[in-house]
Amino acid sequence: MKIALYIVSILLSLSCTKLGKNIYVSGRVVNPVTNKGIPNIEVELLKPSKTLALSSGFTGVKSVYTDSDGRFEISRLGGVKSYTIAVRLPVDMYSIGWLTDLGYNLQDLGVKKGKKMNVDYHAVPYGELNSHVENINCAGVTDSMQLRKKYQFSDWDSYWSPYKIGCYNNTSITPTIFPMGYYYSETKVTRAGITTYIYDTVFVSENGISFLEVLY
Repeated sequence: MKIALYIVSILLSLSCTKLGKNIYVSGRVVNPVTNKGIPNIEVELLKPSKTLALSSGFTGVKSVYTDSDGRFEISRLGGVKSYTIAVRLPVDMYSIGWLTDLGYNLQDLGVKKGKKMNVDYHAVPYGELNSHVENINCAGVTDSMQLRKKYQFSDWDSYWSPYKIGCYNNTSITPTIFPMGYYYSETKVTRAGITTYIYDTVFVSENGISFLEVLY
């Protein structure tokens, strides 16, 4: 009886050790603007590389592709202490990052061994934006304006545009490429020594040309 219990104990111990090394990650690569999954995106599991020639310091050990709803599952019996997981986007998509409790993480994500992980990755396609900025209430050369913007998945730009002086009037000739989503503009106008702020919103659609008009 004691021998049988001893054998069972050993088997349980081995089983726990094996399970403790398991890597299992599931999730979804999704467009957060539409909440639709993105199919056929490569998700790769990586481990530290012993080859110094690899600048990233990691080498791929397994890859899967997202299904029609953007979902993926990747698993492996772990053999090293640390793994990471990465999403390989095509060039026509913009990376927002892994969605975590602390916000977006643009780096490859660390994987916890012996614990099932479920995590989503956000990305969007690109669109184009044209703009028209005009001082329609021009009082003369003392007027000045600066502009900055905010993408819905990031903070306000840390810098303002160069000063636009006097009766400024400009329409962009060639559209600028921007990731899909909402953009918020803040225009700081100083006229007759008084500074005011104007706020506008524009939505950049996928594979379309949107238009931002700032009149001050």
